[in-house]
Order: sequence, then C-alpha cells, then structure tokens
Amino acid sequence: MFCCFQFSYTKEKFDNSKNQLWLDMMTQLMEVSPKKMPFIKPLKGLPMYFYEIVNHKLFEMFIFMVIICNLIIMTMEFEGSTITYFLVLERLNIIFSLVFIIEAIFKLIAYGKEYFNHSWNIFDFIVVCTALLDIILTIIQSESLSFFAVFKVFQILRVFRLIRVLR
Repeated sequence: MFCCFQFSYTKEKFDNSKNQLWLDMMTQLMEVSPKKMPFIKPLKGLPMYFYEIVNHKLFEMFIFMVIICNLIIMTMEFEGSTITYFLVLERLNIIFSLVFIIEAIFKLIAYGKEYFNHSWNIFDFIVVCTALLDIILTIIQSESLSFFAVFKVFQILRVFRLIRVLR
C-alpha cells in the first residue's frame, strides 16, 4: 500500500522526460525479482536413490504417523509420573528424534544444497538440530547443564511440521 501511495506521489512530482525515465526504471526494478533455478531431479547415484525414497508417498505417510505418535507421547507426560514411565517416554522421544534426524539426512543427500532453499526444510533442520542437542544433553545428563532444558520447548515445534505435511 505504501509503495502504491509513494508511486502515485512520485508520478505527480516528476513531469520532465528525464525524471520520467528514472521513474519508469525504478518501477521496473520494483517489479523484478530474482528467479530461482528449478530443482533438477538427480538422475544417478546415491542422491537419486534418496530422492525416490523421500518423495515416495509411503515415506511421507510414515513421517506423518511418526509426527502424530510423537505428539501423543509428548502429551502423555504428567506431574507425579513414575520414574519408569518418564524414562519410557524419554526413550520414545529419542527414537522419534532419531527418525527426524534420519529424515533430514536423507533429504540432505537427496536435495544437496537445494535443501536449504525451502523455508520448511530450514525449519525442519532447526528442529532436528535442537532435537540432536536434546539427545546429547539427555545422554550426558549433567546437572550443570540443566539450563539447556529450554531446548525441550523446541519439541513443540514438531507440531508445525504437521502443517507442512498436510500441505
């Protein structure tokens, strides 16, 4: 809206041909955006194999089901649960995190640098990195690292992965 107002104001302000040429050039520059090269499917080797896997409907359905199961497990934690119950939920969370890490690795192999050209993949990568950090901190289980419990909040971001999968 601001650009439209500025454009109409600027158009009234410039009357001579030199200024009009400048205005036309600026208008064209505002309309131009860089075009991304379309992704070219790998035709051979390991990337082609992983491309076929990550784009297969069964793989996408599997990841969808893992996300749903992970969300259910995340909601099952409650105050006053037994240590055994908590440990089972923690181990299941690690398994789900490993599945998401493997998914990211598969997609990195399949898409290469193109993986980071899509905002959902960047989002997934951030969630996977925090999950990896959470796994490492769970394994270390150091009391001095308890402030890293904030990274558990990033597990909730997995809910947003459903949006991507459903699209």
